[in-house]
Parts: sequence; C-alpha cells; structure tokens
Amino acid sequence: MNLTPLRTKLKPSGLKKRYLNERNKRTAQRIQAIYLRAIGKTPVEIARILVRNVNTIRRWIKQFNDEGLAGLEYKHTGGKRRKLTAEIEQELLRLADSPNPEGRRWTLRLLSDELRRRYGIKSSESQVWQSLKRLGKKPHRRR
Repeated sequence: MNLTPLRTKLKPSGLKKRYLNERNKRTAQRIQAIYLRAIGKTPVEIARILVRNVNTIRRWIKQFNDEGLAGLEYKHTGGKRRKLTAEIEQELLRLADSPNPEGRRWTLRLLSDELRRRYGIKSSESQVWQSLKRLGKKPHRRR
C-alpha cells in the first residue's frame, strides 16, 4: 500500500506537545492526526482513533505536507447569513413593542407569521427569538 510520507522536520514529541497545548480543539485534533501519522499509524487507523472519515485524515496530511502546521489551523467560515436585515430586525422590535391588533400579546409564532405576511420572509420562532434577543428584547413564548 502506498502511504504518503510526512514531510516534516518536527519530531513526534514536538507534534504531541503542540496538539496538547493547542487552544482550538479542531486545530488540536488535526495536529494529533499528524502526530499519529508521524509515529507510524496509517490513515485508516488514525480515522478510527479520532472517529473521522479516512478521506478527512488524508486531506489533513496533504494540507500539512503542503503548508506545514499553518495549513492545519481551523478557520471559522462565519456560518449562514441571517435572513433578517438590520432594518427588518428594527421593524420586528417596533412590532414586538406595539399592541397586537387582535388584543393579545405578541408571541414568537405571531411575530413570525407577521414577518411572513409583511415581507414574505419565512423565519422560525427560533430565528425571531435570536433577533429579538440580539436587540435586547425577550418576547413571550406561546403557551
């Protein structure tokens, strides 16, 4: 079987020290994978130990060989964009502070339904909650 060798001048003990002292757990796991490869484990064995897909392990080895330890650093991608713009969030806050036309208090479900009616935006109760929480308002939950 053709295993890609590690191209490094780092000793396994140095790699172990690096992953044990790494603050970011995702980066630490990537360095640990390289350490395990440096002590002779195969990508399949490493995948079993770290409970990862073997192709992920191979990708980390390639990144390490191409870019060194810097190639293993976890980079946060930022996640999904919010559905509600800042303007719509402000309107949501005004809406939550206003009296409900039906005489009831606003619930997350009612606010979500109103956003759909006014702007055509489908937002879950959780998304409405997060927006209001970010703006410093805690609405009532439906009972």
